[in-house]
Amino acid sequence: MGTERGEGIPDEVATLMSSGDYARAVEVLRDLVEARKLSVLEAGPVADQLIEAGRNQLAATLLGDLADFTARLGFTAKAMAFVRKAVKADPTRRDLAELTMESLGARVGKGVKPLDTTVTGRLSLRQLGGEGPLSCMACGWTDRIMVFVHGHFGEPSGVLEMQCLACGRFQGVSLADAENPGLCRCGGSLSRDHTLFCPSCRGTELRYHMEVIT
Repeated sequence: MGTERGEGIPDEVATLMSSGDYARAVEVLRDLVEARKLSVLEAGPVADQLIEAGRNQLAATLLGDLADFTARLGFTAKAMAFVRKAVKADPTRRDLAELTMESLGARVGKGVKPLDTTVTGRLSLRQLGGEGPLSCMACGWTDRIMVFVHGHFGEPSGVLEMQCLACGRFQGVSLADAENPGLCRCGGSLSRDHTLFCPSCRGTELRYHMEVIT
């Protein structure tokens, strides 16, 4: 059964899903998340596609991995949401069903190094996630952005942050309009694939600190 590509899903993963190579798609997705090249919020919809394809066990495995990754970031409530989704997909996963907020939170204290939620350098929206301050390392400009807000699991909803290529303003675009987001109020094109730049000095050396997983 083929699947429809969702916003934020890399071409390689989308191709593997469409060809029915679900196990390999999950492996690639897991590697991208661990390498911080894809956010957990962009990876999450693949679990819904797996469930639609009748691959509930694989969906539960993916959701369990996303829960572990999110817990290591320190966001145990969000991790628990992934766990509940995993158990609903595959009720036989007792190992996941027995997880609690406390046990997820304790993973950091048992030798799992917490992941850095701050990234610097030349950034793109596709490599970021959550909500937090974005600042320019050259001129000191700063603003708060919400990179990606996912809707309810199983529903094609959500809001993506995009930047105007002309004035540099950030604005949210609904997932339904992601492929044709229209124009900024200044008339410039909106994008999330480019290297982000400072709206003040147009410098590209930026710093982003994710404070909340949205």
